Amino acid sequence: TRKSNFQDEVSLITYWILQICALLFGVGCGIFGLKGATVLISAILGLVFIGTTYLNLLDIPERILDPTEIVIENVATCLVTFILTWTTMYTLIHK
Repeated sequence: TRKSNFQDEVSLITYWILQICALLFGVGCGIFGLKGATVLISAILGLVFIGTTYLNLLDIPERILDPTEIVIENVATCLVTFILTWTTMYTLIHK
């Protein structure tokens, strides 16, 4: 129970950090008029990098918490935030 609470807290904090980064990255890409698959791939790689770096900074042993599982689980949902923000900002400014 204690281990599961710890995992839930770390997962939740990672989720919100990635959500904020996805939102900011989406706003930036939309404002600057970036488009294409390159932007989408860059967002995915950026979110994975940020999530992995954050979890590595926490220095939690893998037997307690699997960083790959947490990052992949959270990047998928944060990518939706990026896409919605990116397309909305692009449409509002450039169309």
